[in-house]
Amino acid sequence: MLIKAYAKINLSLNVFPKEPNTNLHQIDSIFLPIDLFDVIDIDIAMRNYTFVTCDDPDMEIIENNTISRAIKLMRDRYGFKEHFHVEIHKAIPVRGGLGGGSSNAAAVILYLNKLLNLRATKEELIEIAKQVGSDVTFFLDNKPARVTGFGEKVSQPIKLIDDYHVLLVKPQQGLSTAEVYQEADNLGLKQLANNDLLIKALETGDKELVRTSIFNSLQEAAIKLSPEIQSIIDLLKQEGFRTVMMSGSGSTVFALFRNEKKWLFSLMNKIRKMGCFVKIVEVKK
Repeated sequence: MLIKAYAKINLSLNVFPKEPNTNLHQIDSIFLPIDLFDVIDIDIAMRNYTFVTCDDPDMEIIENNTISRAIKLMRDRYGFKEHFHVEIHKAIPVRGGLGGGSSNAAAVILYLNKLLNLRATKEELIEIAKQVGSDVTFFLDNKPARVTGFGEKVSQPIKLIDDYHVLLVKPQQGLSTAEVYQEADNLGLKQLANNDLLIKALETGDKELVRTSIFNSLQEAAIKLSPEIQSIIDLLKQEGFRTVMMSGSGSTVFALFRNEKKWLFSLMNKIRKMGCFVKIVEVKK
């Protein structure tokens, strides 16, 4: 069975200092799902163990990936005997801040619940998602939303009034989330995104308010680790894009826009010659 696992961008991301009792960071972020997706081919295996493969050589250790953890957690909770052969066909760049691993896990959680007729409640699925990873909960519904807490609280669905296009540019160098957070801690975290205003802007179509309300607390740290991110941001702004920022912990940079731009394909060819991943996608409502 083939299932799709969609990516996201963080249109804004406020990251707060570590909680002393958990050593984790709380966030306040606006997540927008986009129509870039991995395809997951999953079938019941004849062997008595689950086997996960991926066609992307940059994928980290498969045995410990989010899909494997999700299947194990569901088996522990619901006691099913089936094992699975899973093939991940990657389109979402690895270490790009686009949520590919979390999205993969959520897609498999939803699929197994349906395939095995587990009749899990929404609350049970959310609890499993939280244990897999902080962003996984968002991808269970995969709608524009405000995400808070440690990334597990999807607290405010957002009704977009406009259709948005997104230009994605990822440099060759990906970034480790842990390393970016560590560097951000060293530099000192700022929280300058105004998510209340940003939600209002998205729901009323105020593009100038969108532009002035976004911020990413991790961008400065990511640029220090990968200066090419700043070069990409500068290039996109020079080309006329106004709403430009890094997504998540990087290293993907996005430009948000509403109207198709005829000169985009020549710009994309220029970016490809720089060795970057580049793609135009749409925001999913």
